[in-house]
Amino acid sequence: MAILIDGGAKAGRAAPVSPSNPAMINGRPAPVVQAQVAKPVSTVSSTRTAAPAKPAPPKTKQAAPAKAATSYAGTAQPVSYGTAAPAPSQVSSFGGGGADASFAAPAAAEIAPPVPAMETITIPDAMADPAYQQQQTELARQMADFKAQQDLADAQYTGSYNQTTRKLGRNGDKWDPTLQNGQYGETVNANTNDFAGRGLYNSGEFAKSQSNVDADFNSRLGEIDRARTDFRDTAALSSRNMASQQEAVRQQALASAVASIAARYGVNLDQVGRGSTQQITRAV
Repeated sequence: MAILIDGGAKAGRAAPVSPSNPAMINGRPAPVVQAQVAKPVSTVSSTRTAAPAKPAPPKTKQAAPAKAATSYAGTAQPVSYGTAAPAPSQVSSFGGGGADASFAAPAAAEIAPPVPAMETITIPDAMADPAYQQQQTELARQMADFKAQQDLADAQYTGSYNQTTRKLGRNGDKWDPTLQNGQYGETVNANTNDFAGRGLYNSGEFAKSQSNVDADFNSRLGEIDRARTDFRDTAALSSRNMASQQEAVRQQALASAVASIAARYGVNLDQVGRGSTQQITRAV
């Protein structure tokens, strides 16, 4: 029997026996069949292909950012703009999102703030500052010189005053007509001799004339006393001005000492003592 090759039969031609196909059919070698390129045929497996697996849910659902909690009784709580931590009920140790698989996270233990280290320092007395003490010594020397000059001027003026009043005829606190070279005595004697020579020594005119002499010399003494008062008032005013100037310099020197000590120890100005030392306890 002839084998059709490529859809046709060729009579009288038998296919040669291929040594590579020794199989026998009914005692004859099996015919050799030329292999044809077969078109791909989709083969349906007997086993049904599973549908693609759905993506696994995320282990932890990301919570929405927490809203800022504002208390009308106090200061608003800070708002976090980052990713908020998941609520305890959403944390799962197995990565699932179910309620049965969630466990609450343990609350964080409150950590007490560290206790700062403290130190006690002694702030020096500003009035004992060397620069301030040196300034006080200089001010005292200046005041001593000023008072010495004032005392000398007053002594010279007092000597001149006593000499002037004595020449007028003043002896202590009264007029002395017997005082030698005294103008008062000379005037009284001349007036007495004038009225006595005219026989009017006991007259009212003599008494009136003597009263006028006393008034004249009292007026002269008054002018001298007023001049001495003016001199002493001027000296007292100079002393007060000198004291005021020194006090201003003293306060400036004290303020400078306080500022220097405060800067050296890193404290406030009111923490520096003025007349005593101060002890301050502060954090290191």
